Amino acid sequence: MAHDVFVSYSSKDKTVADAVVASLEQNDIRCWYAPRDIKPSDDWAESITKAIESSKVFLIVFSGNANQSHRVLDEVNFAISEEITILPFRIENLDPVGAMKLHLSTRHWLDAYDPSWEAHLKKLVFDVSVIIEAKIEEEKIRLPDTVRGVRDQKKKRLTIILSTFAAVVVLGVLGWFGFNTLFPPKENLDVKETQTLAETSLADSPANGEVISPDDELPDSETSDSIPSASEPVIEKIGEYRTSRPAKGLFLDRNILYLANDADNLLQMNVANPSNPLPLAVLLAYGARDLVVEDNMAYIITGDRNHELLVLDLDEDKSYTFSKILYHIPILG
Repeated sequence: MAHDVFVSYSSKDKTVADAVVASLEQNDIRCWYAPRDIKPSDDWAESITKAIESSKVFLIVFSGNANQSHRVLDEVNFAISEEITILPFRIENLDPVGAMKLHLSTRHWLDAYDPSWEAHLKKLVFDVSVIIEAKIEEEKIRLPDTVRGVRDQKKKRLTIILSTFAAVVVLGVLGWFGFNTLFPPKENLDVKETQTLAETSLADSPANGEVISPDDELPDSETSDSIPSASEPVIEKIGEYRTSRPAKGLFLDRNILYLANDADNLLQMNVANPSNPLPLAVLLAYGARDLVVEDNMAYIITGDRNHELLVLDLDEDKSYTFSKILYHIPILG
């Protein structure tokens, strides 16, 4: 069956891709996307290339997952070679990196962030209809019930998360007060013991002007065993640098600190002055989770479940990926 739009997406974003396809086809814009349109007996790669060749629009559902998908990158490369109109539909607030940045940075983007999910889809339908020269008036654009279901699911999931968080906070506060009531902090006990010791010392001390001879025994309360122990040292914060995401791992090479910052890549900082850490550069290492630096070579573990080994030559500004998917690489440390 003829189609107008080829939809490229990461399998991890299939729910969103389904909503996109349903919205376009609800307005008579025929889509092709895998695996729905691949017959059981067809060759997967051949089916995709033929589908891209016969498309008017190449729509990529862009996300962090798509940014790391080699299959999506292959489809983008082929669409470029066929001079197909490429339309990125960005569902996460992030920019492309690596080869994807080269291919998509100059394209016209459609952003689709919450909360106006339906508005983003309507804008997508309208723009695609213009590109394929079948312009639909905006007030006539229809969205399927499944799209509203996706929106409701997101709201419901957010409500559950916020409710759970609030319950945890309340239980934590109640538990803290209850614990401190049953088990007072040691500092409070030390204060009481010190007060008792002082009262005992005053009661047992000689009268004013009376001298204690060396042979006299000291009261039990004044022996060394009764002297309160010194308080624990206080650790003071001397410097701080806030990142947009929690650092997954770090490595210190002399005065240079490397922060494996997941989707925010690899942050290089000068910490010669700990009270004023200075960012030097952001190195492209999407999904960085842990690393080791040796002789200006950074060895980085990237990815969440499917770990990859990325090597950055810090002198030559080059990168090498030693394996596409390595399930057996553990997270260092």
